[in-house]
Amino acid sequence: LGNVRRGLTAGNPNDARIRGSINLPAMFQPMARSGKGLSVKKLIGKVGATFQTLQASASRNTSHNLYGLQSRPSLKFQLGLTDTTKVEIFETFGVTRVNSENIKDNLSLSSGVRLPAGFNTGIAATYQNSKTFGNSDTEEERIEFPNVNASWHGLERLPVFRWLFTSSSINMNYRKGYTKRGEGSLDDLSLTSDSEETAYNPLLQWNARWKGQLSTTLRTTVSSSDDLRYQRNVASDTATVVPTLQERLIGTTLNETSGFTASVKSALSSRFFKK
Repeated sequence: LGNVRRGLTAGNPNDARIRGSINLPAMFQPMARSGKGLSVKKLIGKVGATFQTLQASASRNTSHNLYGLQSRPSLKFQLGLTDTTKVEIFETFGVTRVNSENIKDNLSLSSGVRLPAGFNTGIAATYQNSKTFGNSDTEEERIEFPNVNASWHGLERLPVFRWLFTSSSINMNYRKGYTKRGEGSLDDLSLTSDSEETAYNPLLQWNARWKGQLSTTLRTTVSSSDDLRYQRNVASDTATVVPTLQERLIGTTLNETSGFTASVKSALSSRFFKK
């Protein structure tokens, strides 16, 4: 798209993804069934069979926007095989017409363990990095680890409780996150923000379906964050003095939140409305 004075505008977003998984239970189950009696090999097989499938994924998303082109870019650029093109451009300037490039990388890994009596645990780790070049050069990096969740289904099978509930589940989650932002890079001279987050979301959640078509949910959450902000340019006495990260610190923000919710639902039987 474009006109004679401003030229053509071209962009080529690209998205590449790869996923993989390892079926850990299928690897260990033959060991758990091998031989008679108890052996180290059989014990390893029984323990390994409780692991959930290991899943991993990686992706990269890129986009390039070029402005003021005098002719169409090459087919190679249009197909996303290259991020540059040899095309004459008009000398156009403006805040909204600056060539830009965006790169975003994602990595994730997750697995878990299935335990007896209805207990399940899972753990995951994620990594994200995004870079932007154009009007301003920025970089952001985020790491989430650990991200642990645990659940238990089986309260309704215990004595006394089986007379009250038809189903019940208890869930918990703990997540730690780290985020860094900078201008151009994330070194000590470019860092503008460094934050750390801790979240229990939920700290505890109980879902129950009572006998008599009554359902209840109790949920509590707790989270906190610590955000350090840094100034990009700090005046120094001499040109040879490089300000330290501590000297560039301009502020700290602490946040703590908590919440509690409760809900009750009831399903009325159709017999209730009969005359």
